[in-house]
Amino acid sequence: MQKKLFVISDLEEGIKKLQQYVNIGFTEIVFTNSSPDRKKFVDILTKIYDVINNP
Repeated sequence: MQKKLFVISDLEEGIKKLQQYVNIGFTEIVFTNSSPDRKKFVDILTKIYDVINNP
């Protein structure tokens, strides 16, 4: 499997980059955060999850 690294800084960008992998059947995607703003990271991921799983 090929490794990919994505930098996501906002909701729309995250949805665009991750939706394609969900569409082809990925069921596990690992996220990590290097920003000191953990709350923003969790908020963006929560919103991405909601959009991707409730089209």
